[in-house]
Amino acid sequence: MNGVFAGLPRTMRTLEAGATLFRRGDRVASMYVVEAGRIALSRTLENGSMLPLASYEEGQLVAEASLFSPSYHCDAVAPAAARLWRVAKPALLQALRAEPDAMVALLAQQAQAIQGLRTAAELRNLRPLSARVLAWLELQRTDRAGWVSPPGSWKAIAQMLAASHEALYRCLAELEASGAIEREGGRIRRRPASRV
Repeated sequence: MNGVFAGLPRTMRTLEAGATLFRRGDRVASMYVVEAGRIALSRTLENGSMLPLASYEEGQLVAEASLFSPSYHCDAVAPAAARLWRVAKPALLQALRAEPDAMVALLAQQAQAIQGLRTAAELRNLRPLSARVLAWLELQRTDRAGWVSPPGSWKAIAQMLAASHEALYRCLAELEASGAIEREGGRIRRRPASRV
């Protein structure tokens, strides 16, 4: 997506940790691509709880569905300091129509988002919480050793797993005590079957 932005009039926007990029109901006049940091989308429910929707990292177009909406459907916040490229929505739509490779990149991002939502929905159906945690670890592993460096905070991961962060911390401690997982520094993994 950065390639599409390169040829368009754009400006840099910097956000401090905890700053809001946009709020639900704001008019969609601009679109943003993450240059550095991360942007988290969420929606506050009637009971006051927050429902995490998506997270965007370097090179990703934030709230891409908003390209086809007059207003944002959620809130966007920078969990830590972030830099984003801002471009006018009409200019981006015109560029996407003119560049098939850019449209394919956007479709790929959408496919990944849909896959992530489906995975999150399936994880939330697993019971008990320990089963959700172990399944999440299996899905996050990227190498043979199985070590995972959690993306974002454990609090955000707890929300994604439909648990309080206190319940997740207790569950992790219990799994570690039972030998099902091991932690090393900021990394975590399921213990290999031969070692349980």
